[in-house]
Amino acid sequence: MSKIKADNLGRAQKLVKEAAGQGAKVECFNSPYGTGFFAEYAEKIPGESTRVLSEAARDCGVYLVGGETLRHKPACKRLLGYCLFVGGASQWDVS
Repeated sequence: MSKIKADNLGRAQKLVKEAAGQGAKVECFNSPYGTGFFAEYAEKIPGESTRVLSEAARDCGVYLVGGETLRHKPACKRLLGYCLFVGGASQWDVS
């Protein structure tokens, strides 16, 4: 894990490809556990991470489940938690 998002996304893509190559169909990722990191790592959904992960899932034919993905919601000045699920025919989905 790095503070550089591009490094983390590149590593995630590599790990998704490796797992798919070993027969994985569903892969799960964790989120930062320390609440002090939430504001720092929150991002727009859809955004760069959802795009990269959904492309990796599509390209490798797997489903990805993300731990809590934090989303900036400027209109209400809050961070909202989502579980990200990508794969199959969907590009991205939040619930």
